[in-house]
Amino acid sequence: MKFALIGGRLSHSYSEEIHNLFFEYTGIKGSYDLIEVPESGQLAEKIDWFKSSNYRGINVTIPHKENVLKYVDNKSKEVQKLGVANTLNFDVGKINAFNTDYFGFKKTLEMNNVNPFGGKWLVLGYGGGAKSIIAVLEDMGAKIITIANRTKKEAGILSLEEIYTLDKYEGVVNTTPVGMFPNTGISPIKAEFLKKFDTAVDIIYNPLNTKFLIDAKQNGLQCVQGLYMLVAQAVKAQEIWQNRTFDDALISRIYRKVGKGL
Repeated sequence: MKFALIGGRLSHSYSEEIHNLFFEYTGIKGSYDLIEVPESGQLAEKIDWFKSSNYRGINVTIPHKENVLKYVDNKSKEVQKLGVANTLNFDVGKINAFNTDYFGFKKTLEMNNVNPFGGKWLVLGYGGGAKSIIAVLEDMGAKIITIANRTKKEAGILSLEEIYTLDKYEGVVNTTPVGMFPNTGISPIKAEFLKKFDTAVDIIYNPLNTKFLIDAKQNGLQCVQGLYMLVAQAVKAQEIWQNRTFDDALISRIYRKVGKGL
């Protein structure tokens, strides 16, 4: 069985290693490729190529999580709600779209004993990944969710400069690519501002310890890295492709193995 990840730039990705460990630990025969698709205009042709090349399914990352929906036949309830997909399943000529980022982020909060219920949370960024994070925070009972983005696209979204007037918040989540390899050593927000939070979550996984998280740790916050989310969403994608479930022990085993090499 053949699977792949498509995205604009994939040199930072650990997905191939994660899925190969999945195959090794489960005994399922399969392969996983990283295929860069830099331009949205190439997306339709590439999706057709996947269908005709006997791929069982693909993962989708930046910048195609929204545009890919133009080419699917069916959408899961999460995709219908969020308007973004990160997993496609090819089934008898049909393309089914799913969002496993939601599952991965929720599992990450649970694994780190982070409970947003009744709290105020700030989400940095409003791209495809942010929408899944916001949905999880809503469903877990966050009282207030404030969204900040470099370019304000909708009413109610703050600019990154406007957030510095906010009062005490329970948590902040970075969903922007700021600080991701190879452009490390930078953070989307000022270090001293992090004193207003108890918990910082970064969905970036390369590097594991971003400047955002290093600043947060120095200010005494609970820090949550992005690698567990990546592994959890990958295993959820395999559940869709394999049409079976796997327990959390498999997620933890893959997470520990990948994390040791970082």
